Order: sequence, then structure tokens, then C-alpha cells
Amino acid sequence: MSDISNEDTNEYLKSLPQIEPQQTFCFDCNPEVPCFNRCCAELNLPLTPYDILRLCRNLSITSLDFI
Repeated sequence: MSDISNEDTNEYLKSLPQIEPQQTFCFDCNPEVPCFNRCCAELNLPLTPYDILRLCRNLSITSLDFI
């Protein structure tokens, strides 16, 4: 785990731009990102049916297997 504190992580997250509705973004989570494994530790992200279909296609599994 990185030596960055929770306070540093919060500062970093506050410095990021707001994402507007319908706006897209690129996401990359890796050890070089200051909040690596902290920003999503308690993530509660609902998935739409479209999200599930895209994930299933990418993982080459059926939606039933995914669910």
C-alpha cells in the first residue's frame, strides 16, 4: 500500500474536475494514481442493463453468468 495519507487522498480527489451529466471520461486505476485502491474502497455503483451487456461482451460471458 502507498504511503499517501487519507488527507492527501482527499485533497487529490477534491482537485479533480467535476464530471457533468452525459460527459464521458477515461479511467485508469494503477499504483501511480495517488488514490490507488482508496477512492473506490466503499463504492456503491449501480449498473444499467447496458453496462452489464458491455461487461459481458468484454468478458465473453453470458449476462446470467455475470449476474
